[in-house]
Amino acid sequence: MNIPNEEDWLNWPAGADRPLDLDEDYARRRFAGKSFEEALELFETTNVLSCCEDVSYMPPVPFRYYMLVFKAYVLAVVEKVGSDKWSSPDAASCFLNLVERKLKTEFDWIAPIMKDLLPAVEFVATNQEKYEADSDIYGDFREQLTRIKSLWGA
Repeated sequence: MNIPNEEDWLNWPAGADRPLDLDEDYARRRFAGKSFEEALELFETTNVLSCCEDVSYMPPVPFRYYMLVFKAYVLAVVEKVGSDKWSSPDAASCFLNLVERKLKTEFDWIAPIMKDLLPAVEFVATNQEKYEADSDIYGDFREQLTRIKSLWGA
C-alpha cells in the first residue's frame, strides 16, 4: 500500500463540495506524507489517544494506511508493558474501539483491511492481561471481540 497522496486526503468523496472538517485537517497536518515508519514513530512518541483520534477522522484511503500502522503499534506496545503503564492499555482499548466503531459507521472504509486487522483484534482481545487493561476500566475485550466478529460477519 502506498503512502496516501494529497488527492487521497482532499478529494473525497470524489467531486463533492464539502466544508473543511477541522479534525480531519489536523489529522492531515500531522500524518500526511508520513511513511509507515515515520507514522509508527509518531505513535511511539506522542499520546496514543491523540493518534487514534486523528486516524478516526481521516478519509478512507489515509484511514486504511494509517490504521495498519496503528495495528503494528498495538502489537509492538505489548512488549513494552510496564515501561509506559498508560500507553499499552489505552492503545489496546482505542484500537478495538476504533475497529468496532468503523464497522458500525463506515463499514466500506474498514472492510478492505479487515482481513489484515482481524488477527491483531483477536490477539489484543485474548491478551487483555498482557496489555494490563483492567476490565473494570476498559471493559471485557473478549466481549468486544464477539461484537466485532458479529459486525464483520465472521
